[in-house]
Amino acid sequence: MQNKLTVFYDHILNAAKQRGITTAEIAAEITACGITGVEMDYYMLKESGDGLAEELARLGLPIYDCYCFFDWANHPDDQSYIQVIDDLKRLGINHLLVVPGFIGRDIVSSGNQDIITTALARAREAMLPNMIHLLDYASEQGIDVAMEDFDDISAPFATMEQVKWFLDRLPALGCAFDTGNFLYSEQDVLSAYELLNDRITYVHCKDRSFTPVEGEEIHYTVNGRAMYSAAVGNGVIPMSAILKSLSEKNYTGPIAIEHFGSMDQLSDMKTSASFLKYFS
Repeated sequence: MQNKLTVFYDHILNAAKQRGITTAEIAAEITACGITGVEMDYYMLKESGDGLAEELARLGLPIYDCYCFFDWANHPDDQSYIQVIDDLKRLGINHLLVVPGFIGRDIVSSGNQDIITTALARAREAMLPNMIHLLDYASEQGIDVAMEDFDDISAPFATMEQVKWFLDRLPALGCAFDTGNFLYSEQDVLSAYELLNDRITYVHCKDRSFTPVEGEEIHYTVNGRAMYSAAVGNGVIPMSAILKSLSEKNYTGPIAIEHFGSMDQLSDMKTSASFLKYFS
């Protein structure tokens, strides 16, 4: 399979800060490893202006995908997605990862599972109309849209079943398959892959580790297990099995390196790229 290998722009910024060098120097090192684009927060791009997109393209790392957060569970009348799509089209960015919102932290902190489950179901229903309108408008503008399994109990799309709920109702929506986020929900990633693989249009290659990393922020699973970041192929996620299956299915979409929280982003980006190039 011939895949575009991308990385989160946030990782580049952190790598530059960690190493005390410029983002241009980081870009030179990671493009030499086969990374050819970035994924970034839409609002970071908007605040930075078009100059950032131009600079990244000059460095050999054009913006391939933007992710954008909305709050449609609480603000269903928000139609800011129109401006988002217009901006992406103007900049030649053809992929959007939509994060449609969350339920309130007060609901989650109540600890009442019945209340939480009801709130999540209501939130999904509230999000659906804007998802339909966004997908219609994005299609008119030639922009692909995907949703990922988000690693937060307040997300109504954290589990494989919740993601499928949206996919079943939205034929134009792609699945941005995040390999590491099902572990957050204590779900088996290979089972999730079997359930969702026919709708995968984007892959976030995120590995996880249960080995403590000094200074790194801990991310706990829903069962309270402490997780840490890991370079792709160096953690507990069966990355080889997933990538082998994608290759056998002739998946040619993008593959994004993701390890938020890494204490050495440059080293981990290089290690991840080396592992992923074996499958590309």
